[in-house]
Amino acid sequence: MVSPEHVAALTEARRRMPRHTWQQLAARLAASTSSIDSASIRQATADLLNRDAA
Repeated sequence: MVSPEHVAALTEARRRMPRHTWQQLAARLAASTSSIDSASIRQATADLLNRDAA
């Protein structure tokens, strides 16, 4: 289960993140064949150049 703190952090990051960056991040994570963990998130966000994505 996702903690309320993580939900709040994701919500705030989404508010600051450009729409296209958020869409790219969502698409990359959805296409991932591995479980979503810190390593896969780092890989998905490596070239997005957005601190909120990381």
